[in-house]
Amino acid sequence: MRLKDKNGEPSTTLTFVAIAFVAVLFKYLLAGVIDVLPPMSATEFGGAVMTIIAPWVAREFKEKWSG
Repeated sequence: MRLKDKNGEPSTTLTFVAIAFVAVLFKYLLAGVIDVLPPMSATEFGGAVMTIIAPWVAREFKEKWSG
């Protein structure tokens, strides 16, 4: 299953970003509930989300300004 970008074409980048974001979100939410997982601060969560979203934002920026 690949998600589609704004042009309606399958996007590997968007699929990767969505899966990685969900994984980090679950880790952040469960870190406070389950003692097995190490705690994750909001700063660490924000940094992880920015790192995950950066390739997708860069791709969209490149597509918008390249042509």
